[in-house]
Amino acid sequence: MKIFTKLFLSIVLILTVTLTFVHFITVSDTFDSQLKVETDSALIKHQMAKYAVLADFQAAEAEANVDFEMLQDLAVADANNFAILIILSDDVDDIDKDEGNLKYWVEENDDQENLRVQSILSTSIGDYLFETRSDVSKIYENSRRMSGRYREIFLIAELVGAILAVVLSLSVTVPIRKLTRASKEMTAGNYAVKIRNGRKDELGELSESFDLMKKSVTDTMDQLELASKQKDDFVGNFAHELKTPMTSIIGYADTIYSGNLSEAEMKEAAKFILNEGLRLESLSFKLLELITIKDNKFILEDTDTYQFFEDTQQTVMPAAAKKGVKVTFACESVYIRIEYDLFKTMVMNLIDNAFKSGGNLVEVTGQTIPGKEKLYRISIKDNGRGIPEEELGRITEAFYMIDKSRSRAEHGAGLGLALCERVARLHGTSLEFRSKVGAGTTVSVVMKISDEVEDEE
Repeated sequence: MKIFTKLFLSIVLILTVTLTFVHFITVSDTFDSQLKVETDSALIKHQMAKYAVLADFQAAEAEANVDFEMLQDLAVADANNFAILIILSDDVDDIDKDEGNLKYWVEENDDQENLRVQSILSTSIGDYLFETRSDVSKIYENSRRMSGRYREIFLIAELVGAILAVVLSLSVTVPIRKLTRASKEMTAGNYAVKIRNGRKDELGELSESFDLMKKSVTDTMDQLELASKQKDDFVGNFAHELKTPMTSIIGYADTIYSGNLSEAEMKEAAKFILNEGLRLESLSFKLLELITIKDNKFILEDTDTYQFFEDTQQTVMPAAAKKGVKVTFACESVYIRIEYDLFKTMVMNLIDNAFKSGGNLVEVTGQTIPGKEKLYRISIKDNGRGIPEEELGRITEAFYMIDKSRSRAEHGAGLGLALCERVARLHGTSLEFRSKVGAGTTVSVVMKISDEVEDEE
């Protein structure tokens, strides 16, 4: 059974039971109340009539001899004064004297309902059954009229309630049906489906949750699709980067093996083999570092930036002198939490990229950032050729190279920035690039300053 049917039938059933109960209570209480009032009045009239008959009987008995017929005439005369019917009978067996010589009940005939009250009338000529009758037909008629009127109200209320039940059921089930259709469309692959619902209740919250879930699913699918594409690109680029130097090495090795080369030609061939071998070595080391970073957890330790950059400066100066590039270091001394070797690898790669930019100056700076949160910015700036704006979003992808021929000539494989980005993530930060073609590039990372070490100082 569908929710609409269950909800509709439940509302109608509850309404029916409630109205029936109210009908019974209202009519029954009204009838009982009116009948009790009429009964109390009839009992009072019965006693008053009885005393009146006895008084008349005693007055008549003082003047003359009285008999049962005279007693009946007195009773009939008094009946008109009380607007009731008085009946005398010498059959007194129905009255139980132990119960106060009084009993009453309602007698229902085809056209009338009478309230009958009986008691014992004791006189000097004997005991008689004294009975009075009151017409209570109006009470029953009012009760029947009230029941009929209530039935009309009941039918109208049922009809209105059924209409409201339909509206309420639809207001609940229509959003659910929309969600069901949307989920089926999503199952079929249509993730562009939208649920427009301005409700502020739980169903509105459910619709909003569904939209959030759909957005999360689509975002996850986009990420998976991007990851799959990047994986395919990675495999394709890796195969290509591996094939190119191997082809050159095999070709030049075969030329040398043939033995038909002059000494100068053999040196040239050996030079190409050496260069391509160095590129393969660089590629293997980069891949090994990427895999190692991905599969292991590292411990971060508080490190003095002064000591770190002093060590870095000593390492890069020989390469800078060889390339004819001037390198300057201007770094404030603070403590940051890093994995020393990995962080040095990242900074060295960024400096090495700056060497390859075509400029003649590389500036390495480290300075605190003013503000409530204690942060430290490390920047590597060059005055080289710069990076086009449309390329900035992809330069950290594995094997991505802006100028492939230049990168290969410098033994590059497009893995350096991918490695740096992964190291930055390991330290809870990311690479920030600012570049202008012809003016150079600045790469920055922002680190948190270690509070504990500062407090100890």
